[in-house]
Amino acid sequence: MPEILSQQEIDSLLAGISTGGGASSVPEEEKKLTRDIVTFDFRLPHRLSKNQLRTLQAVHESFCETFGSYLISRLQTNLNITVTSVDQVFYSEYVLSIGNPSCLYLFRIVESDALAVIELSPQLVLSIVSRMLGGSLEAEKDPRLLTQIEQSIIKGIVVRALSDLQKAWKTVGSLTFQLDRYESEGDF
Repeated sequence: MPEILSQQEIDSLLAGISTGGGASSVPEEEKKLTRDIVTFDFRLPHRLSKNQLRTLQAVHESFCETFGSYLISRLQTNLNITVTSVDQVFYSEYVLSIGNPSCLYLFRIVESDALAVIELSPQLVLSIVSRMLGGSLEAEKDPRLLTQIEQSIIKGIVVRALSDLQKAWKTVGSLTFQLDRYESEGDF
């Protein structure tokens, strides 16, 4: 229930507005510096505002443009990378949605000591490896685990993707992404 102000409180607020001051005695510079930092609870994912979701969309569209240009030059073929959606889900739901086997690359966000994931479909990875070794972009029908050689080849692509992602995030904040490891199952 909203708090009802007394006539005296209303008068003091109006007096503060007319003199250019405010009802608060905290200077504006101090207000800007004292933002509340709230930790994100992954059990309650619907805590991002629409503006934050739009920012994430813009950051990843920038990443798509930069990384797409790199892949075009590296694979010598036309391709298009787009952001289809930005959404919040529980990690347990995400794990259930990925295939088995998967190509998951874990990377560390150094400033927060958090881990994040880049997921690539095995068919896409095998097509990229085939193209880089002089073959066609024909995807294998059945997904399979990557060999050590294929993991080594695609690791360079993932490192470049992390570099481009880090550059895209510079508009939001200075973050450092560091590749941690490869996983083939979401239950890592």
